[in-house]
Amino acid sequence: MAKLVKRVGFGFIEFDDGSAYEEDVVIHADGSVDVRKKPNQRVGGHRILAPHEVKALASEKPDYIVIGTGHQEALPIPPETQRAIEEVSAEVCVEATPKAVEAYNELAASGKRVAAIFHLTC
Repeated sequence: MAKLVKRVGFGFIEFDDGSAYEEDVVIHADGSVDVRKKPNQRVGGHRILAPHEVKALASEKPDYIVIGTGHQEALPIPPETQRAIEEVSAEVCVEATPKAVEAYNELAASGKRVAAIFHLTC
């Protein structure tokens, strides 16, 4: 079973296995978690969600990809990334991070193969 998120708040995320992060995270379809390697490109002071990030998760063949856009939904999703989202075969959920975490937990707990990117600040 995949890791579930126990708590999330501004700038942190904690999983049910006790692991915790203070940086954006990527949850892979196999349940492993990595710190997100943010692209250099920025919009309005925030680093974007890049098309290659979505494509990398899609290549893991998840049933769902969940994207948490931050607590104030400040993660920029440029048009080329939106196109990448529309082209993946997985169902994609894009929400503010607290709602995205709820969706992720529900899907993961039901046994779905889920991948996610969570932006933990703005």
